Amino acid sequence: MDLNDIVSNLTVIGVAVTVISFIAYVFAPSLFIIILFALGIAMMVGGYTYVTYQNRNLFKQISDRMDDLDSRGYIMSLDGAYVPDQDEATIETLE
Repeated sequence: MDLNDIVSNLTVIGVAVTVISFIAYVFAPSLFIIILFALGIAMMVGGYTYVTYQNRNLFKQISDRMDDLDSRGYIMSLDGAYVPDQDEATIETLE
């Protein structure tokens, strides 16, 4: 299990802890439930922050790679291997 899986699981657990502690606080208010609620919020915010940070890094890497490829004149074929067009037409007249 890598770090991304751990963070996503902690975020989901944070949502569950937050919802359950909120419902529990309505029926039986206590300091322990408030602490659980705050812990759930912290887990959600931490997970969201980590995912946002990772997305920014990924988009920056992709952007840098595309800029590098564009500066070299690279052709990226999206539907298979790039095959230059074999234009076999001949010019009959230039009138």
